[in-house]
Amino acid sequence: MLKLEKTAFVILLLFTLNYSFAQAEFCDNCYIWEFTSSEGERNQTTRLLSNDVEDILSQYAECKVLQRSRYAKLQEQIDNEKAIQSLNTAPTLIKAELKTIKAKRVIFGSVNRDFQGNVSLRLSFENLQTSQVKSNTVFLINEDYYNFDKRKQKLAEFVGSFIDPEGKMTTTPIKGKDQTDGDNPGFSPQTIEDDQWKVVLVDCKLSGKDVTLSLKITSKNKERNLRIIGFGSFPGSKLFDDKGREFKPTRLKIGNNIQNYGHSIKQDLVSNIPTEAAITFSDIPDDAAKITLFQLHVDNESRILKFRDITIKK
Repeated sequence: MLKLEKTAFVILLLFTLNYSFAQAEFCDNCYIWEFTSSEGERNQTTRLLSNDVEDILSQYAECKVLQRSRYAKLQEQIDNEKAIQSLNTAPTLIKAELKTIKAKRVIFGSVNRDFQGNVSLRLSFENLQTSQVKSNTVFLINEDYYNFDKRKQKLAEFVGSFIDPEGKMTTTPIKGKDQTDGDNPGFSPQTIEDDQWKVVLVDCKLSGKDVTLSLKITSKNKERNLRIIGFGSFPGSKLFDDKGREFKPTRLKIGNNIQNYGHSIKQDLVSNIPTEAAITFSDIPDDAAKITLFQLHVDNESRILKFRDITIKK
């Protein structure tokens, strides 16, 4: 009986190992070809999603990701062949270089973004030795793209459907929340990020009847003007408490620039340097327990960023 149990255990162990190896084969020595649009162009959206997918694959213990930054020669060749979206159209020189770095599978991504900002990403896992291809598409609608947490979660589930559909591989948690800390240890920061901005809600504090939301805002990859619109233009920045009451801002701040009437404020931001900002709302009732929605109206493109379920520190 004991011998039979040992035999069954060995069979189960071998089955588990074989399953893990079979699934990990999709990300074993994989190289992520920097994503492009369907026209073969690269932009902030394609680079953002390329990095996201690389980060997610790196969370799997069974995956071995060949980081693009380490292979400058190959990346230079790829940059000169932007129209390539499949190994079928890749020149022999590039295929030879992929084999030199011992790549087994190449991951391509085709990104499309409509006029409303919704994004679709088609991933293709291609085997370098065979003609085997596995591909599928994910749609990132509205906040599924703009919200850092939602985008990472959606992409993690999508990547998992390729390499680990039964959830049996070993992963480390993906950090959805930004790790920037305010001076309120009980507050969980929230991050919204797109190809132009990274906005971190760092803290929320109540002083008397005023609630101040502290932010860190980063302009990505270039200097640009940041404008926070209070109540001067529709729809404006506003918040709603847990009883559905609406409040408009009374004070705006970016860096050392302060506007005490809550109308609007603007300031030039240096590329890739987080700039502190704050927005204050007054006459908050004593029975307001939390903020259900904080709507931030930024820049000149009427971009609306939405933060939800914010605890008011009293």
